[in-house]
Amino acid sequence: MDLETQRAVEESVRHWGRILALVPGESPEASQCALCKKFDVSLLPCVDEHGESCPIKERTGVDGCGETPWADANSAYIHMRYVQETSWPERQESAIRKELGWVKSFLPTLRPIPYV
Repeated sequence: MDLETQRAVEESVRHWGRILALVPGESPEASQCALCKKFDVSLLPCVDEHGESCPIKERTGVDGCGETPWADANSAYIHMRYVQETSWPERQESAIRKELGWVKSFLPTLRPIPYV
């Protein structure tokens, strides 16, 4: 993994941490994901300007995040947004934590990363 991709993974970890912390303005949309921006998910296949594939695609073999915990995390986020909860119900929090753990699994070494 090159340094630019590693930084995108690190930012994605921080991003999901902010979603978990219910930071206003954070959402699971591709437009807010550093990996989605780097690997331009609007133009499948998910590759960067050098032809390198997104590490998520490399692991799952699928463009985008359809074969990841993202779908459940996105549903949890939508539930929170429309129900206007002020804290995560257990099931929804679990889905967000699962996605956060999934993204963390792409870090070359596990080290503390500040969420904000």
